[in-house]
Amino acid sequence: MRRKKYKAAFQEFQKVVRYGDEVSQELAYEELGKMYENGLGVDKDALKAEECFLKAGSRGESPVIHRVAINTYVDGYKSESNQSLKSGTPKSGAP
Repeated sequence: MRRKKYKAAFQEFQKVVRYGDEVSQELAYEELGKMYENGLGVDKDALKAEECFLKAGSRGESPVIHRVAINTYVDGYKSESNQSLKSGTPKSGAP
């Protein structure tokens, strides 16, 4: 029963990402990131979680950026963006 509720919530957040205003989209991306991070209604996926958190933090919202930093420096996720953050070297195409 609980899994069905998470799946329904996941679908609703995806709708907000597609059709919501900018602030709502950022909040939805943050919630989607939490769902991927914890495997709530979806398979646990650290990379998808990070993608969502980065999209949520595109305007520099500090709680989201803080979460990405924790994932990068404490949990040690091994995505391309985290590797460039750790090394201090920008990804190709980054300013």
